[in-house]
Amino acid sequence: MKLLCVTRSSNQDVAEGYGPSIQEAEFIAYAANTHDDIIGTRHITEPATIALEDRRLFRAVMAEAIQLKRTDQCDGLMFSRCDRLSRQMEGAIQVALDLRKAGLAIVLVRENQVLKPDDPPINFVDGKKRA
Repeated sequence: MKLLCVTRSSNQDVAEGYGPSIQEAEFIAYAANTHDDIIGTRHITEPATIALEDRRLFRAVMAEAIQLKRTDQCDGLMFSRCDRLSRQMEGAIQVALDLRKAGLAIVLVRENQVLKPDDPPINFVDGKKRA
């Protein structure tokens, strides 16, 4: 896959040693193992605790990825972990839905998870009654 990588770091993340350079190193190691292509990295410094509609930089990166997808230059976005999308569940779900609608995958490096737009839904209920 051709992936646009996204780092997001707050001041607290950087103070705790989880800044952009650590996240980029994770992307490079992951891509080396999976043979995915990194087409670029975008660094976002806005907080992920604010509403998605107020996250101008993040929305710009999503728009860029969607535009690149239209010209077959991008297959998805890579994040180091799920909370880089948003620290609010509603925001993270909205990002996932927007990317799926655009036909873009989400790669979560630390979770070693790839969510592709054509993946079947996950069945959370197995149909068995619990005693």
